[in-house]
Formats: sequence, structure tokens, C-alpha cells
Amino acid sequence: MLVDVFVPLIKLSFIIYMTYKIGFFWALLVFFAIYLGIIKLAEFALKMELISVFDSLFFIEYKGSPNIIQTMVIIEKLEYNSFKMLITQKGIKNFVRLRQRVDKYLNEFFWKEVSIEEAQQNIQPFPSEIRKMDAILNFLEHEFPKSLSLNQPMWKIYYNEHFNDSQSMFVLKYHHSLGDGVSLLNLFSGICDNFSLSELNSRTPQISLFQRIMMAVLSPYYVFKILPKIKKEDVNPLARFSNKFSGENKLVMTKAFSFSHLRKIYKRFDSATFNDLAWTLLSRAVNQYTKSALNTTSNVVIGAMGVSFRTEIVPYELDNSSAGSMVRISTKEEFDDNLKDVIEVLKPLKSKTNMLGASYLLGLISRLFLNETLVKKAGESSFEKVSFIFTNVPGPSEKELRIGGKKVFDIIPFVPRGNLSFSVISFSFADEVRFNFHADRVYGPDIGQIAEILETEINELVKVK
Repeated sequence: MLVDVFVPLIKLSFIIYMTYKIGFFWALLVFFAIYLGIIKLAEFALKMELISVFDSLFFIEYKGSPNIIQTMVIIEKLEYNSFKMLITQKGIKNFVRLRQRVDKYLNEFFWKEVSIEEAQQNIQPFPSEIRKMDAILNFLEHEFPKSLSLNQPMWKIYYNEHFNDSQSMFVLKYHHSLGDGVSLLNLFSGICDNFSLSELNSRTPQISLFQRIMMAVLSPYYVFKILPKIKKEDVNPLARFSNKFSGENKLVMTKAFSFSHLRKIYKRFDSATFNDLAWTLLSRAVNQYTKSALNTTSNVVIGAMGVSFRTEIVPYELDNSSAGSMVRISTKEEFDDNLKDVIEVLKPLKSKTNMLGASYLLGLISRLFLNETLVKKAGESSFEKVSFIFTNVPGPSEKELRIGGKKVFDIIPFVPRGNLSFSVISFSFADEVRFNFHADRVYGPDIGQIAEILETEINELVKVK
């Protein structure tokens, strides 16, 4: 790599030049003073950048639509007190922000260390009369608009020991500022008997000081590079559903699909990934819905990517990540033509630097403004043509995942929608993956119909391919 060659040469040239000017001893002293100063400055800038990225989520909230993530987990029957002990002793210490190492700068306001006693108070019984899936989704819908107080731990767990005769169930509710899908997986790595994030940690790129400085300088360029070429004539067919909040939410989940079957569909194309397939399916479903239900004529669908960790060889691949990107897709009549176009659209997004570039911009906005109204305005202007936000997170791949010796049957997360018309997350567990939708019940689009269109196309593709 050129960086590995040029950086030592620059350092050596500086020392030689300064030696000629002021002598070798003073040259070394000046060099180390400058070098240490740059290190401290770069470290502080990086820390403030990373913390502001996630803490800005406190500001980008809307009445009736806070940045709350909710995950439902169904397990083999486990006694309530045993579960409580498991969570407080093994789980809470793992459920930390991905950026916890920088919390010390602002922890008085944004982060409160959780004691065992506080943790136990935040684990509460789930209403015993709620047992059917529709009733559980209804409970989650009513929980979504309820904000979490900054004076309390930013998470809650509701536990139902008697979900049915053989199963228990719990709902984890937490604020997005705690982290992303990786933080959720960190929690599971702590409480599960046979799940580890060592694979993810081993693949996390090590970023040198020089790379950090260069990314801080060049990130704005990467941000503009990855933005799609949105045209003036592009319209958001779901614009009528954005920026509207009734305080009532609707959740819909598709049936679970075999990941192996989906892989066969997109593996017919060179360099295709699950991201390419998911974006193709979602854009086609939105396009069909808007044409049939809203009588629109536009074939262009623009979506926002929350975050994606997905690969075909190992459980996690950070190179295939495009956090904060906008994706512009022109839907075609033939599925194969559509998928080929999406592969080309997503190619520039599959790099480490792009993700950091998008994060840098969000961090920059929050540091410059740190004002709720201005940050919201910045977000609204950036996403006015975006129809929905899509997040793609792989769950544990173990088929026999266990918590406290008890088998895990299902993990079903739902993510916030912000000010967009709806959000969707694809989350896999073992060899199954499903798409979970979240929209405003009163003002939002019919996500039930969109999910149905998606299911129909997947079923047809699985049959044919």
C-alpha cells in the first residue's frame, strides 16, 4: 500500500530537514512534540466524531416517533427470576454502546452507568394475558411512541415466562443511541451459551493514525461521491406519508424465508450480495404498491441505508457496508434486469471508507448545530425524496442457539422510521431471514400490502430459480 511507503518517507524527510536546520537532537524533540500533538488531536477528534454520530439521534426525534428499537425473542420456557439473574450478571455488561470507549467526554448527559439494582428494576413482567402474536405486535406498536427518559437506563426488558405451555418470550426495548445492530448482537453474545462475536471482532479493520487523519480530511469527498445522482424530476411516491406522526404505529413482518434459497437467486450474478437482492425486492414492491394503490407513474425508488453487515463467506463483512447512504433505483419490468442494475448502483457503496464518510458528515452536522430544530431540518432536506429506510443485520447463524441452557426459537427486531414513510429491517437467524416493517398506522402507507407483494415475488423466484 502506498500509504505504508510514503508515511515513513515523510517522517524521515522531516527529521533530515529539521536536523539540517536546528540539529539532530532538537529535530527529534520537535518531531515527537508535533507527532504527539497530532495523535492527541486526532484521537480527540475521532472520539468526538463517533460519540456525536450516535448522540445526535437524541435530536433527530419526532413526537410520536422516537428512535426506539424493539426486539422480540422467543425461547424455551425459563423461570422469570433465573432470566433476570442471567441478564443482570451476564448480559448487561455486554449491552454497551459500540462507542463506549469515548463515553467519558459526555457521560454526565448522554450515558449513565447501570448498576445491578437499576438493571433489575428495568426488567419487568410482560402482561400475562398477551400471548398471541397479533396481540404482542399490538403491544409493541403502543410501546414505540413512548420515549425513554435520559435519567434512566436507555433500555427496558419485558419478560413473559408463560408465553405458552413450552415457551417464554421477552421484548427488549432500547434507544438507538446505545448503538446499532452490532450492539444487539453484543448482548446476545453475553447471554447466549454458544454465540460469540469473535468473528466480527477479528474482521474489524484496524485504522492507523494516518488513515484517521486522511479520512477526517477526505470524508466529505466520499460523502458526496456515494450520494446517488438524484435528478430534479425525481419524486418521492410516498412523500404524502413522510413527516406525519399520529402517535399510533403499525408493525408487519413477513414469513421467514430460507436464506439458502435466497442465496441461490442472487448467486447467479457475479459479485451479487444479499444487499443487492434485498434492495431489488424492496424497490419493486414499493413500485408495484404505488402504481396500484396510489396510481403513480414514477419507476424511480430512492431508499436510505441504515447499516448493513452481511456476506456470503463469513457471518459478518464490514467491507459490504453502506451506512447513511441513499440508494436510487430505477425499477425494470424483468427481475433479472432490475437486479443487474442494482448491483451496479451498490458497487460504489461497498467499502469501509464510504461508511466512515457518511458517519463523519452526520457527526459534523451534530457538532456544528447541536440543536434539535436545525439537525431535523438538515435531515429532512437530505431525505425529502427518500421513500423508506432499510437496515440489514445478520443475527446468529447457530441453529441451536441457547440462553441459560434454553433453546432460542426466534428473534424478531423492529427499527424506528424517523420522519420517513416506513422502515424495514432484514434480520436472519440460523438459515431463516424475514423482513419486518414499521409505519404510522394513521398516516403511513399500507405496509401490509407492500410486505405481501414482497412475499409473493420471493415465492415466485424461489419456485423458478
